Amino acid sequence: MYGIICSTLVFVLQPVPIVHGTIVAAAVINEFIAVIAEKKGFELAGEIKKQDNRG
Repeated sequence: MYGIICSTLVFVLQPVPIVHGTIVAAAVINEFIAVIAEKKGFELAGEIKKQDNRG
């Protein structure tokens, strides 16, 4: 199912998959950045401690 943008572009079928893929990719990137920012925020607030990855 496509969103509002893709429904608006339905009369020009060629860009619909490109736009849909771009929106999905942007959402995945946004979630990745949000998780990193959230982790850093918790670290700065002292809620979690930094992990020592030195085996």
